[in-house]
Amino acid sequence: MFKNMKVGVRLALGFATVLGLMVVISTISLTRLSAIKADLAAVTGEAPERLAGNLRDLARFQGMAIRDVVLQDDPAFKKKEIDQMRKAREDYDRTAKALIELLASEPQIKAAFDKAQVAMAATRAPAEKAVERSMSDDLAGAAEVVRSELRPAQLAHIAALGEVVEAIKESSRQRNLAADEAYKRAVALIIGLATTALVLGSVVAWRIQRSITRPLEQAVEVAQAVAEGDLTRRIEVDAQDEVGRVLNALETVNANLSRTMNQVRQAAETLQTASEEIATGTADLSQRTEQQASNLQQTAASMDQLNSTVRNNTDTARAAAQMAGSASAAATRGGEVVTEVVSTMHEITESSRKIADIIGVIDGIAFQTNILALNAAVEAARAGEQGRGFAVVAGEVRSLAQRSAGAAREIKALIGNSVEKVEAGSRLVADAGSTMTEIVTQVQRVSQLIQEISQATVEQTSGIGQVNDAVTQLDQVTQQNAALVEQTTAATESLKQQAQTLVDAVRVFRVTTTA
Repeated sequence: MFKNMKVGVRLALGFATVLGLMVVISTISLTRLSAIKADLAAVTGEAPERLAGNLRDLARFQGMAIRDVVLQDDPAFKKKEIDQMRKAREDYDRTAKALIELLASEPQIKAAFDKAQVAMAATRAPAEKAVERSMSDDLAGAAEVVRSELRPAQLAHIAALGEVVEAIKESSRQRNLAADEAYKRAVALIIGLATTALVLGSVVAWRIQRSITRPLEQAVEVAQAVAEGDLTRRIEVDAQDEVGRVLNALETVNANLSRTMNQVRQAAETLQTASEEIATGTADLSQRTEQQASNLQQTAASMDQLNSTVRNNTDTARAAAQMAGSASAAATRGGEVVTEVVSTMHEITESSRKIADIIGVIDGIAFQTNILALNAAVEAARAGEQGRGFAVVAGEVRSLAQRSAGAAREIKALIGNSVEKVEAGSRLVADAGSTMTEIVTQVQRVSQLIQEISQATVEQTSGIGQVNDAVTQLDQVTQQNAALVEQTTAATESLKQQAQTLVDAVRVFRVTTTA
């Protein structure tokens, strides 16, 4: 809202706002003074007057309580009235103490209150006497004390308290009059000061506005001249305030700008010549960089082909290594199987030998049986007719023993032949195991050699890949350099054009010949 206003208008608006606020504050002050005056008139003397009235009521209450004690016959009622009388006396003393504190600065009222306190003290002894006689059932004596001693003292006490109330009212009236006079003086003072401040503020605001806006208008004229390219304008400064320092600074800026424009003009012409030379050199550099980039691209293509060939060799060597590993594993498993066959053949040989031993035992048993059958036949022959049946049995047993012995010899011969063949097979299997062991060793050696070839091929591939990466990076760098050279060429051409533009722009300014 304010940014489009002139400085003079903003200053005038600011001072008007301040002066308006001062008028508003003065009006509010007058209003508040009037309210305070009314509140003071309502409050002044209220507390002391209220306390004095309370004392008068408490004194009357004590007199009524003593009369009730004297007139009643019920001891319980009398005791209750005596307690209320003493409580009223305590309230009276407490209220009197508070009133004394309020009247410390009012000697006239305090004198009247001291008189009332003396009158109050004169009521205490007759009151106690009347209470004692009433509690002793001396009602006539108690009534006489009330009538002749207590009642006159109470009337004097109440009259003294009335004088205290009147003195407080008079003091309040005097204070209200003084406050009214003070209020009138304050109102006159506020109105006078506000009027004086309004007039002086208006004059000072007008002077300040003129002292600021006139130099600023001069500065605006100079700035507009500079904006139009005229650096020959001079500024006359006759003030040393902030605006004067701004004008001094603007004069310095004008002189420095004029000198700088001369220097810029010379530098622009020099820059134009240098940019033309840079453009020529950059064009030559761009041509050489493009040739180098073409050579690197051919080298990179050759390295890619070599890398592809080595990668194929690596894959082939890796496949051969895998096949050799598989053959080695198969040969190893064959050697293990042959070893198991050899072990099995040895076990068969041992079993055949044990069978041969068993057959030998059977042959021995058959031989023994044959002898026993022969002996039995002899004994049967000796027995004659009685041993004929036994002889027949013995003959059959002998025949069976002979057949068993023959079968055992045939089995023994067959087993012996089998043992010889098994031993021959064991020797052949052992030879095959040795051969398989040698095959496994040779296959493992071939697999190791193929793995070494594969590892060497992998390392060769890695090396060629690094070389290829380096060539690729070099090619990228060269391409980037070529792009940078092209950008530099374009920038140099742009610089050349801008230098010409700068020279044309500097010619717009008019400068002093001594700048």
